[in-house]
Amino acid sequence: MNTDVYQTFVTLAKTLSFSKTAEQLNVVQSTVSSRIVELEKHLDQTLFNRSKRLVELTHAGRVFLPHAEKILKNEQMGIEKLKTIRIYEDKLKICNVGSIYRGKIAGIVNEFYNKYPMYEVDIEFKISEIQVDMLIESEIDIGFLNRKPLSRKIEVRPYMDYHMILVAPSDYPIGHKIEREQLSEIDLSVISHNPQLQEWFDEILPTNYRPRLRINSSIQLRDHIKRGYGCAFLQDFLVKEDIAEGRMKQIEIEGVKPLKLSSYIAINKSRANAEVVQRFLELIPEWDEFKYNI
Repeated sequence: MNTDVYQTFVTLAKTLSFSKTAEQLNVVQSTVSSRIVELEKHLDQTLFNRSKRLVELTHAGRVFLPHAEKILKNEQMGIEKLKTIRIYEDKLKICNVGSIYRGKIAGIVNEFYNKYPMYEVDIEFKISEIQVDMLIESEIDIGFLNRKPLSRKIEVRPYMDYHMILVAPSDYPIGHKIEREQLSEIDLSVISHNPQLQEWFDEILPTNYRPRLRINSSIQLRDHIKRGYGCAFLQDFLVKEDIAEGRMKQIEIEGVKPLKLSSYIAINKSRANAEVVQRFLELIPEWDEFKYNI
């Protein structure tokens, strides 16, 4: 069925006037009548009650109206989608955990954005578990995760190792080295969403000790610490600049080694050879070191 017929029906349902409908659609009144008759025959339903003075929707017309509106809306959405395809050659869909993005990936995205204007870019932030599902369902092309996914639909390559270190504002009243027992004496904040971290905290923190602040974002936790919220365990790459410029200081714990963690690049196999994906991956400085290590 031609969508002009649906547009005529929807317009007439709103105006309840054949003459006004013809005027709005820039057609003659007989065209409006013929389109409505065509649709009624197609549906085998009477959509309007007509008289010389009155046009009104029948019950069947009221039931069908939202469906006709949806048909027109879907057509418009399809047209807009095709316009987008004409503008961009392809779309890169990447997903990150916030700390890795802010600490490492943001600059790469900026370089890609400026270097390849022919590509559209979608960026999302999700925890690793959700990213794995999105990769399997082909909702994203590349994910940056804190754990190694296991799926035949995903290529996995190591990205970087990092350490969780104890940091504090540079003026926080504590030395650069403390005993493990002193952890119970400091105003400590921790990241709350990582099971591996929680297990490590349980090992090193005093029994029954409860950190005062828990937050599920490394970025937000870093900002809290910079504003004076005591001490926190944070990724070394995330606070490297703050330490170098004197805004924060690292605190060593006697007898406790910083926890070493790993991150991974996960690639949707169905998109691994797409030019847009390859061009983005080539901008990652470490890529040549592990691009064959699958």
